[in-house]
Amino acid sequence: MSGSAEILIVDDAPGDARLLAYAFAEAGAGNARILAGGREALAYLDGCVAAGTPQPSLVILDYTMPGMRGVDILRTLKLNPRFQNLITVLYTGGVPPGTSQQCLDLGAKAVLVKPLSDAERHAIVAKILALRSRIRQEESQRFGSDDRTDALA
Repeated sequence: MSGSAEILIVDDAPGDARLLAYAFAEAGAGNARILAGGREALAYLDGCVAAGTPQPSLVILDYTMPGMRGVDILRTLKLNPRFQNLITVLYTGGVPPGTSQQCLDLGAKAVLVKPLSDAERHAIVAKILALRSRIRQEESQRFGSDDRTDALA
């Protein structure tokens, strides 16, 4: 384990993942770790727990990947008490009808379509960061302090 990342991007399209990571970096959102698949992502998160390092404050999952789809990773995360509080967003080129609601029902905070331009990408990053900020604020109010050990800290 070579340190934890503030943002975990799981996408089998390296170009898309790098562009998204770059947009987060430009927004000053912290470092991003890019992983190409679900099993690798789950192993990384398990490694964070085992090493006692912070989990990412934000997980971005591509919906359409070989092996484990984003919704499969999401389902696995939300069934595991150690990962239930991760802020998770599905980010994809397109999803079948009804899938967005399924992802939201499973605990995704948003399902967003991959942008075609830099301006759209930056707008999506701003939307995701605003969502993360709002969730952190709500959690802080609910728990009465920022001194928590869950995934949002």
